Amino acid sequence: MPLAFQFDTLNLRLICEDQAVAESALGDGSELLFAALADLRAVSNLAELPDGLFCSDPRACGTFFIIAGDHRVSFCQNHKKVPLNQEGQLDLQRVIRIKIIGIEHND
Repeated sequence: MPLAFQFDTLNLRLICEDQAVAESALGDGSELLFAALADLRAVSNLAELPDGLFCSDPRACGTFFIIAGDHRVSFCQNHKKVPLNQEGQLDLQRVIRIKIIGIEHND
């Protein structure tokens, strides 16, 4: 079963699901965005993502991002009860729901 997606705003959802809207908003970066989202949709949990495909954001605890060309897609786990391991850290194997919270130009 693939990761379940939610979106912080309707605009983010439209950008992530409609190629024409993404092209209008991101220009040439839309193809890379869709490739990055396809990588996320191809796994059942965050632990299945290859090393280096996504990173933790040091500015926001529990926020991750993937690079899509000149843009970065920020997302977080989206569980009512945060899945933690025995050390009290986020258990990536149990993260099966994510929320896309932003698409920013990658500076």
